[in-house]
Amino acid sequence: METINLMDPKRRRQNNVTLIVGYVLVACVILMLSVVLLYIAFGYGYKNGRVIQSGLLFVSSTPRPAQIYIDGKQYKDTTNTRLFLPEATYDFTLRRAGYRSWGRSIAVVGGQVESYSYPFLFPDSLTASTVQDYAGMPVLTTQSPDRRWLMIARPGSLTAFDVYDLNNPKKAPVVLNLPATLLSAGTSQRLQLVAWSGDNAHVLLRHFYANKAEYVLVSRTAPAASVNLTQTLVLPGSGIDLRLDNGKYNQYLALDEATHILSRPTLAAPTQLPYVNGVLAFAASGTNTLLYATPDSSDKTKVVINLYDGQHTYAIRRAPGKTTYLLALSSYQGDLYVAVSATSENAAFLYKNPVSQITNKKLGAAVPIRVLNIKAPNAVVFSPGGQYVAFEHGANFAVYDAENQQRFTYTVPANLDAPQSQAAWMDGARLQYISQGQLTVFDYDGQNRQTIVSADAQYLPYFDPNYKVLYTLVQAAADKSHELLTTTPLRTAADQ
Repeated sequence: METINLMDPKRRRQNNVTLIVGYVLVACVILMLSVVLLYIAFGYGYKNGRVIQSGLLFVSSTPRPAQIYIDGKQYKDTTNTRLFLPEATYDFTLRRAGYRSWGRSIAVVGGQVESYSYPFLFPDSLTASTVQDYAGMPVLTTQSPDRRWLMIARPGSLTAFDVYDLNNPKKAPVVLNLPATLLSAGTSQRLQLVAWSGDNAHVLLRHFYANKAEYVLVSRTAPAASVNLTQTLVLPGSGIDLRLDNGKYNQYLALDEATHILSRPTLAAPTQLPYVNGVLAFAASGTNTLLYATPDSSDKTKVVINLYDGQHTYAIRRAPGKTTYLLALSSYQGDLYVAVSATSENAAFLYKNPVSQITNKKLGAAVPIRVLNIKAPNAVVFSPGGQYVAFEHGANFAVYDAENQQRFTYTVPANLDAPQSQAAWMDGARLQYISQGQLTVFDYDGQNRQTIVSADAQYLPYFDPNYKVLYTLVQAAADKSHELLTTTPLRTAADQ
């Protein structure tokens, strides 16, 4: 009987319609579930009659874990964690027993992901202990890029150094003695750090004596192999700006400030062959990337800031002549950032991949991604890792965050003690300077300023490789002629 009914055309059409309607309803349900899932996955919510999209935050801290407080209320998780929060502005605070709290206002933007992995919590109580009492002022202190090796010149000597292994703080320093013939004799002698090589085993120093200057390459691991580069490379006794080329200890960039010729001598081939002419100031990055200022042939009152990639020269911008130029290069997440300014200007210019802009047929020129307002800047430096670049003039700062594309302009409340001319990066996200005899540390955006310990402004503070211990030099209270090397734990006893 059922078979007969199915043979009926009218009944068959009704069944087909029923099936189609069923399929449509099932499809609608699947679509609605998919929309709901996507809606949730992309952080959408519904509040007060309107749709709100959430943002995703990653929050970490050193040390960790730390409790997270949002608008004064404790969050269910601790650092490290991720948080989905509706689009809004929140007051964040991180707390850990025995440590000073860290806090800032965070604007959560719907659909965006932000990372706050840099918060550093300093202990409530900081106590410095003396490691070494130097009966005089060292002429030089310096730390290797990996922060493992701390070199301190012995008072009264330019050729004897105490070398501390910060990975083994209980180990006595090794005495490094340079060859007696390495430095030329003369009056009014002093040493100046130029740079460490990338191998953490060689350091380039400038030796001033009798109104002259020479460059020496010190080998930390084989002191007897140290080299007087001025003699080896046959450099003039003045007017030479010598730097390491690409961080290599045996190859150099040498600018003759009289002829404005930049050469690239090496220990293997010391002959100074011209590399680039007309160089007034320069900064280098990598193997061949060179940023330099050169006279403008069409306007004698101007200079051109050029970028040279080893094959082609590209004009980035024109700047006023007869001034001091601030030039810096860095790479971040595969992009080249170029920072340019001059002490006579009241602005700083930041470019991202300018060559690709110049070679773009539709654009054809380098356009800054940001112009930072700062009056007469005297320094520019990228943070380790390249995420931030800071222009500064005394207590005034202009900072750009490449990852989050944000800029910050601020003034710190106290001036830098002489002879400091600029703040230095403590790590990849914090700056440091000494004011009124106290080390001050603050985040890249000027927030979370902390006064740490007493320090002598003539020497940089140093940190061990894990940022668990701070090393400073400070004048002895009992005898100002003595300089004390001190250590300060940056973890509580429970965390050591």
